[in-house]
Amino acid sequence: MARSALLLAPILVVLALVLPCDSFAARFDGSSTHIDLPPAVAAALGNGPQASVSVRATLDEASGGRRNEILCLTISQTYSKFVLGFLDDNRIRVGARSRAGEDIQSIPTTATWPTGEEFHIVGIVDVAADKIAIYVNGERQHTEVEPSFTENTFTAEVGSRNTIGASAYLRNHFHGEIRDLKLYGRALSEDEIVALHEGRDDEVSDTGLLGSWLTDRSEAAMHMDIRNDWPRMVRTLSGSPLEIGTAFGELHRETLQRGQQTWLERGAANDHSREDLLELVAPMVEVVQEIAPHWIEEAEAIAEAADLDPEVYVAQLFYIGPTAAGGREWFRPEEADDCTSYTVSSSVTDGNAPIFHRTRDNRPDRQTGAIWDTHLPGINRLMAVTYTTSRSISVMVNEKGLVGSADQGGPRSTIRKDVGIMNGLMKRYIGEHASNCEEALEIIRRFTDNGWYAGGRPGSRWTLADREGRILDVSHNSDPGSLTYRWIEGKSHITRTWEGNADEMLEALQEPVCFLEFRNISRNPDARIHRGRNSIAGLTVRVHPEFPEHLTRAWFSFPAVHLAFPLYMGGTATPLSLVDGSLYELCAELPHDFETWEVLEQHLHRNSLLMEARAEELLREGRVDEARSLIDDWTQSTAAAHLLFLQNSRP
Repeated sequence: MARSALLLAPILVVLALVLPCDSFAARFDGSSTHIDLPPAVAAALGNGPQASVSVRATLDEASGGRRNEILCLTISQTYSKFVLGFLDDNRIRVGARSRAGEDIQSIPTTATWPTGEEFHIVGIVDVAADKIAIYVNGERQHTEVEPSFTENTFTAEVGSRNTIGASAYLRNHFHGEIRDLKLYGRALSEDEIVALHEGRDDEVSDTGLLGSWLTDRSEAAMHMDIRNDWPRMVRTLSGSPLEIGTAFGELHRETLQRGQQTWLERGAANDHSREDLLELVAPMVEVVQEIAPHWIEEAEAIAEAADLDPEVYVAQLFYIGPTAAGGREWFRPEEADDCTSYTVSSSVTDGNAPIFHRTRDNRPDRQTGAIWDTHLPGINRLMAVTYTTSRSISVMVNEKGLVGSADQGGPRSTIRKDVGIMNGLMKRYIGEHASNCEEALEIIRRFTDNGWYAGGRPGSRWTLADREGRILDVSHNSDPGSLTYRWIEGKSHITRTWEGNADEMLEALQEPVCFLEFRNISRNPDARIHRGRNSIAGLTVRVHPEFPEHLTRAWFSFPAVHLAFPLYMGGTATPLSLVDGSLYELCAELPHDFETWEVLEQHLHRNSLLMEARAEELLREGRVDEARSLIDDWTQSTAAAHLLFLQNSRP
């Protein structure tokens, strides 16, 4: 396979097949055929002390006198984390590393094995106990040395290629047949090994099963079986307004019900009955029916699916007075800490791609990151951050390559407005309709001139960047004539520094500016961007200059400084944990481990570049469906690896 295909998950590799004993097997030619595995396979061993591999393998006569690798999972570049295969004298070898930089701990059998005969092989590694065991046909084999690992667990770090049927640097290709390959994140017992050897697989627990390959008896292609507990990919925010609203309401039914009850209770506490609220908001509902009728249709579908009062749910979207959650009332003693956005000129970035970051500060609660794709003419697809129960947006990037956010920091309002659109819904409208900064500015101007923006007392400070590399800074409040703007010249722009030195860090970035170094400014304590518990979400975006509608990249972190979960604009679905808020709840309980996360993100970035390179080839050939499928598979496998790592990191 071509090098550009490495680390893409899962890729079908059609080979000549044999079906001995009415079972599936795949033939490897000893020179080119192999299977590329996704990074999630190697990463899944992370934080665990044990690993087991079970496989049936037959060497051809032509395989003699050279190594024949069966499985190679990597830890750094092409250095093996776990390797199983035959040495050049036909001894079976199992090797492993617990961390990058450690010498490979490689243990061979003392016996050699003939060609032309199938063997059931099990390799077991326990890095905490400094043990490697090899079983052939259910019997433990004699080995002469013992390993000595430097760590008690495997790291989640992965290298640049993971393979079946070849070494990671595409040498030592297997010559013969392989079938029934299984990888476990635990040590198999001797009883389980015997059961697998005798074909009693149903007697072996799937606990710790990280992947199985070459087990399908019906298909004529090798493939990776998706792990049963890999995150489900959902299209909750894609479809017609009715479909999106129904799915959203069903997903968040209980939370939406609690939210509506609380909203009505706050209204009553401020002498507003249900009828008062509906009357106050009626003029704004009429405006939205004219400019964005699908919002109303979607809201009504949400209400029906969640068993809400639909008129009240619509009113919640546009009434922001004393009933509003989140501290946007007119009279409040202090402004709460709010969001920070920063960007740099695309003229100084790697690949001249616009890059953008926002850290969201607000009331701690579940966050969602998702692809938004309303199937209506003239409505752009976008990726966005918001609360799990809100259709208002915190930060977004759309398929035209426009990215934007709105922080507090604009001029303070002098005229109180309790009804109207907040900047979160303005961001949604801009994301759905605008192609560039100029079009976004005209939308902001129209909303403020027409009095549609309510906003509360603090004004809004927008940061917008587009595919052409332009950066726009816009400020306004709800007062007529308050809007001002300026085009940003120079290297960087940030909305606020919180008495930190993030602005100096941006200016000091080495050119061309690297995506990772740009992103990590938000984590640096001296930058003062991370504001503690209220920093609930982070999003770092790279707009793809050539294919923004497919390969624009968004890295979501919930809360803001945690490990990134990537999405691409061309994806068709989002991992459920991003949509339903469970990722936020998981990460909010974990201690900060910036050093580990940044190492994992270095590998994520390298893997993403490899995936993007292959997707670019497909897109230039017009193979759009294949490119989008590739993106979905890669996104799912990456989410699986990261979730497993985070779950194993719980105290």
